Amino acid sequence: MTVTGPSPTPLPPAPPGNFFDATQWTVLTALIDAIIPSIVPASTVVGSDDKKTHRGIDDGQLEHVTAQVRSTMVSPPSPELFKAYLEERPSTNPALMEALRRTLSTVPASSRRKLGGALTSLS
Repeated sequence: MTVTGPSPTPLPPAPPGNFFDATQWTVLTALIDAIIPSIVPASTVVGSDDKKTHRGIDDGQLEHVTAQVRSTMVSPPSPELFKAYLEERPSTNPALMEALRRTLSTVPASSRRKLGGALTSLS
């Protein structure tokens, strides 16, 4: 007989995030992507747009870091999966964006309006 523990309660759907308009969301996600950049091999960063959205690191350094991380894990991901993880941008991760909307929905409306104003001025 298999004994299992309690199942976690699923989170309710995130609110729609209509407290910000499309431009404000675009600015916010651009800031998040800048703070947590996509990490790619420098050899794959070709144009100026790539340089804006990706952080290129030396190919050899990336290989070294991949090997080092894998050597410290009990069940390491494949090198391809680890590199895919590094290449991911936060704004393309639906779970992260849902968590952001959920978190921002708990912020007082007056603070959200101030943040929205700041995001508008940055656009």
